[in-house]
Amino acid sequence: MGAGSEGVTALRPGNAQMLSASDNWRGRVVLSPTVARDGTIWVGTEGAGLYHFQNGEWKIFGESAGLSNLYVWSVSQDLQGRIWAATWGGGIFVQQDGHFSQPPGLEKMTMPMAATLQAAGGTIWIGTASGLMRYQHGQVTWFGEKEGLKLPDVRAIAEAPDGTIWFGMLGGGLGRLQRGVVSQFQKSSGLGSDYVQCLKLEPGASYGLAPMAAD
Repeated sequence: MGAGSEGVTALRPGNAQMLSASDNWRGRVVLSPTVARDGTIWVGTEGAGLYHFQNGEWKIFGESAGLSNLYVWSVSQDLQGRIWAATWGGGIFVQQDGHFSQPPGLEKMTMPMAATLQAAGGTIWIGTASGLMRYQHGQVTWFGEKEGLKLPDVRAIAEAPDGTIWFGMLGGGLGRLQRGVVSQFQKSSGLGSDYVQCLKLEPGASYGLAPMAAD
């Protein structure tokens, strides 16, 4: 392709491929995709339930599969290969033999859950509108306003190699849980915004040990 003063540009096939369910997600929005260890794809949607793409075909999981709430904001796979689906206002569900049910100890929790992280050792971290939740062996531990967090609406979670948990909040900035101590960083600490909805840890970097001024 001639590019004027920039010379000649070679065009090559792109690496991006668009995937869309046969029902076009029932007109809903795609929220959370994840690739399982077997290479299949799970997709959470805003009101159309959970989709599974395998061998070129889509399968839909909705109310008949145990998902009483179809607003699936976060999908993840645990160390046992089970799929977890966190919903907006309906709690969290885990797959058992092709059917979804709420795990023990979380049956009555219906606050919005927008993020999940399957951490080392089988611990599951859940980001909720009321704070960060740790779920391990059926036991729940909360990190929210009682622990000093302001506006603890958690939307993203990441685990550093040293076990430090970082979490982004909608209006609350960035949170850090290190060795049982919670710290919070906001615009006054140098962030450009207090609305943190995505986190990515840089490979090989050291996290959680450098001194920072907490807000």
